[in-house]
Amino acid sequence: MAFGTRNQERSAKLITTSKLINKIAVRSQIPRDTVRHVLGVLSFEIVDQLSEGMIISLANLGEFRPVYHPSRNLTNSKGEKKATTPTHRIQFRAYPQAKKVMLAKTNASSK
Repeated sequence: MAFGTRNQERSAKLITTSKLINKIAVRSQIPRDTVRHVLGVLSFEIVDQLSEGMIISLANLGEFRPVYHPSRNLTNSKGEKKATTPTHRIQFRAYPQAKKVMLAKTNASSK
């Protein structure tokens, strides 16, 4: 793989918030400013609820859940013991309906 190819592929597939807002506004016929406001509040609320340990379920899409990874004691190749720092991560699990739509679109575009 050539240097920078992965970043180029990622940027070719990346949809920005602005583009997403435009697509939602056109599809739903809701004003762009309203869509922008709702997405802003939605992202804030998801992060807020995850920080309190809640699982967020979005119909027909999937679940966001907080995952805690505790500190682990590791030994490197030199025999030195090191402890990892505990981390908090966000896991997303797509619902079967969302996976079916993604597969159908992927299969249709590859034909």
